[in-house]
Amino acid sequence: MSEKELVALLRLKNPKAFKQVQQYYRMCRNLARKSNISEEDSKDLFQDSVIVLYENLQKPDFKLSSKVSTYLYSVFQNKMYAFVRKAKPTDPIQDEKIMHYDSEPESSWSEEKILQALGELGNNCSELISAYYYHRERLKTLAKELGYSSENTAKQAKYKCMQKLKNKLIRLSS
Repeated sequence: MSEKELVALLRLKNPKAFKQVQQYYRMCRNLARKSNISEEDSKDLFQDSVIVLYENLQKPDFKLSSKVSTYLYSVFQNKMYAFVRKAKPTDPIQDEKIMHYDSEPESSWSEEKILQALGELGNNCSELISAYYYHRERLKTLAKELGYSSENTAKQAKYKCMQKLKNKLIRLSS
C-alpha cells in the first residue's frame, strides 16, 4: 500500500489502513524501552499517537509532509517525553538523557558538576533552567517573569540554555 493510499484510507476509517499503522508499533516500542517505559504504557502512548494522526488527517487544512511512520514516530516520541516528565520529577540532566539517550557523557555527571556548570551559565540561563526544571514553572509564566516576548521565545531560550549546559558539562567531564 502506498503512502497516499494509506493516508486516504485512514481518512476513511478503513480497518486495513489501521492494521497497517499498527505495524509501526514495534519501532515506537523500541524507543520506549530505551526510556524504561512499560509495555502497557507504550501501547497506550502508541494508541494516543494513532488518534492524533487520525484527528489531524480529518482536518481539511492538514497536509502530511512526511511518511505516516515518521509522523507517527514523532508524535509517539513527544507523547513519551511528556509521559516521562509527568511520571517522575525532572531535572535538566534527566531531560537531556531522555532526549539524547544514545549519548554517553551524561552518565558520569555528578550533582557537583551540574551545579558548577549551572553557575558558569550566567544568571539568565541559570534562572530559566532552575525555574523550569526545579520549580516546575510553566514557560508562559516564565516568559512574563523573565521578560521574554512570548512563550515560544522562552522555549527557544530554554533550549539554547540546555545546550550550553550540556556543552559545559561535557567540557567539565573531559
